[in-house]
Amino acid sequence: NFSNHYSFYTEKIVKPILGRRLFLVFSGQYYLRNLRALGFKTFDSIIDESYDLEPDYTKRGKMITEQMTYLFNQPQEQILEQIKPIVEHNYRVMLTTPWRAQTFASLRSIIETK
Repeated sequence: NFSNHYSFYTEKIVKPILGRRLFLVFSGQYYLRNLRALGFKTFDSIIDESYDLEPDYTKRGKMITEQMTYLFNQPQEQILEQIKPIVEHNYRVMLTTPWRAQTFASLRSIIETK
């Protein structure tokens, strides 16, 4: 989903996290910021993630493509070494967070405030 009004997390982000892989996300503005708010780390120490701040969908896509090109031109062993602590952290967060309880608690607080 490319809406800038919310972030919609699906299996498409879970798969690289469980596979311990670097990811770039072509989604709405602030998707990465919101993912970090859930406890995950992203790859801003390796790539330029300023695309997450870009409100224009087309420009954001071009910025992501530039980062893909950058990654393709880097020594893969170096990139794999750099991502290790991040992907391990994300893997642990994914497997140890009580997602169902957290989701219900969030929904409950939204309902109670209305």
